[in-house]
Amino acid sequence: MKKLTALSAFILTVTAVSVSLFYSSCKKDACKEVLCLNGGTCNDGTCSCLSGFTGTDCSVVNHTTTPPPPAAKKTYKVTYEIGCTDCQVIYYSDSMQTQAVEDHQNSSWTYTFYGKKGQEVLLFAYNTSSQAQGVTATIKLNDTTTLTSYTNYCPISGYSFVVDTLQ
Repeated sequence: MKKLTALSAFILTVTAVSVSLFYSSCKKDACKEVLCLNGGTCNDGTCSCLSGFTGTDCSVVNHTTTPPPPAAKKTYKVTYEIGCTDCQVIYYSDSMQTQAVEDHQNSSWTYTFYGKKGQEVLLFAYNTSSQAQGVTATIKLNDTTTLTSYTNYCPISGYSFVVDTLQ
């Protein structure tokens, strides 16, 4: 009887350890249902965003992050500034002239990137407010030189637009 009890205890212990090991080795993929936008990657269920993007899914553009200038070729620090409330802003966001569109509701908006000689820079602000307003669009180089600036008193659905080429 003692042999049977000892054998039963041994079998029960081996079974308990086996079941415990089996269930602890089955980990769920924490990134299975996580979607990271704008080139972000998922690590243990959390998005790691590329420079210039924030948020739980990397969907928020971070205007306070200025990417470092690319090496080798002559580059220019390009800063776009918009002065208006309730505007849709359309602009080239990088040296590859990638077009970006944002809606903003503040009285001012700024975006900075590094451009290259010969590149076209474009900034367009569209008044989406229900009121007419003055809209100023400015492009600056290297924080000091104003390349282009234009102020337009925009009626409802009016716009201010500037475009130039880096020399």
